[in-house]
Amino acid sequence: MRYGLLPLLLLAGCGGGGNTQPPTVGDFQIALSSGTLNLEAGTTGSLEVTLEKTGGFSAEVQLSLVRVPSTLGVNASFSQNPIQSSSTLTLNPSSGLAPGEYTLLVRATASVSGQVLKRERTLTLGVSASSLINVSGQARNRFGQPLANVPVCQGSRCVNTDAEGRFSLSGVRPPYDLTVRPAATQEHTFLGLSRPDPLLLLFTSLGGAPAEQTASLSGTLLPQSSSGITFPNPSNTGVQVVFGAPQARLTQFVPPGYNLQTLFPGQGPAYNLSTAWNGTGSVQGRVYALQWRHAAGAPGTPEAFLAYGSRVVSLDPAESASLNVGVAPISTGALSVNLTNPSGLTLRSRQLYVNLEARSLFLIASNNAESPLNLSWATPVIPGKTLTFAAYADAPDGRTLSFQQNGLGPNGLINLNLPEAPNPLSPGQNQSSLSLNAPLQWSRPGTSICLLFLSSAGQPTRTFYTDRTTVVPGLEANRTYAWGLTCYGPFASIDAFAADSWPLGYPAFGWDTTFFSATTPARSFSTAP
Repeated sequence: MRYGLLPLLLLAGCGGGGNTQPPTVGDFQIALSSGTLNLEAGTTGSLEVTLEKTGGFSAEVQLSLVRVPSTLGVNASFSQNPIQSSSTLTLNPSSGLAPGEYTLLVRATASVSGQVLKRERTLTLGVSASSLINVSGQARNRFGQPLANVPVCQGSRCVNTDAEGRFSLSGVRPPYDLTVRPAATQEHTFLGLSRPDPLLLLFTSLGGAPAEQTASLSGTLLPQSSSGITFPNPSNTGVQVVFGAPQARLTQFVPPGYNLQTLFPGQGPAYNLSTAWNGTGSVQGRVYALQWRHAAGAPGTPEAFLAYGSRVVSLDPAESASLNVGVAPISTGALSVNLTNPSGLTLRSRQLYVNLEARSLFLIASNNAESPLNLSWATPVIPGKTLTFAAYADAPDGRTLSFQQNGLGPNGLINLNLPEAPNPLSPGQNQSSLSLNAPLQWSRPGTSICLLFLSSAGQPTRTFYTDRTTVVPGLEANRTYAWGLTCYGPFASIDAFAADSWPLGYPAFGWDTTFFSATTPARSFSTAP
């Protein structure tokens, strides 16, 4: 009995036969804020990695991203590594990575008492095709002339245009803004573009108008035999003789006039034209002649059209050329126009043209009375030629509207709704103490884009081209600004405006195109000190 207690004491003193447990070190896990991240190739996204400790765990934990071979096109970084409590994992799939789903492992490791503890979480990366585009466009001035060697910027990235005004930018994400700085005094920004081939038509005269050539052209109008057409013009009868060509200067009716001569009663059959066209060399065009009879004392109100003719002519710069043109009887049509005028606008004038070339025309009727809104005109029926109706209206507050509809036939009834003029909403006239991020807001005509002009003394004039009705331009403190609008249409969007719709520049009455332009007077406001 006295020896029976000894083995028990020995066992107790040895701690159970040598199975001593190490000190408690705790454990850890990691958690992801999301197990899935969807990104477009070439973009960047992130998620949170959180460290969860238990049992007094205090060892250093290193993070890494384990990628299978097919995901080597994914760049990754951790905001904190080793991690203390959390870290942001940022992923950037390269722009060339094929669309699809990729499995990644977020791994955390720690070394404790010579042992390596490893914890992992699975992350699914969904990659969609890149929407980045390469943009190749052109910058032109208001006359359609290329702007050479001017900077075009997307954010802080800028390139210069070449001799033809062309530029290219790669890796652009739509929608995007482009800013053109043709001079230190001007800044033009096109907002919200998406197309890869924008034509940036700046409302600036910098770069100048196209070169122009002139020549003199004379001749005789030759009536078709036995046609009853007589010259000189009888009483209440007139003739317009027009030189037309794709490059011709817009037919000018105000003296001294270019590309047009009007022959009044008692004049003709001889004509003499001063012609002008854009370019550096010769031009081929046509001479057009139209004879009509008008109401007594009202040369702007034709009653019937009597004769028409045209003939091809080639002209050299500074040349004096001669060309006879035969004319033959034509028939007379009747066109009626019913107008709907927006509230607040007063109709001031209406014209009716025959389109001959892009900027060459006969003016066949004009009415400068405020009323009526419904008009009927006699029209010439000329095969292959269409008519254009134009109107001008204004408002007591200084807003204006110019409207033109082309492609009309010589007969029938058309109903035209004139668009609204833009209306500035905010800031109010002479409003003061505006914040530096104050928006400029307005209403605009439907299917239009607007040019917002913003200026302040000693600063470049900024012009914003947009289909929006709000712009936050970014203002400076303690300044007085002036702003105004000109809206153009019909355009469904800024992308439609940035198509090559107006190759000759911003249009004017008489061009063979449908358009409207509406303007507001300048308004002022000031910012807080």
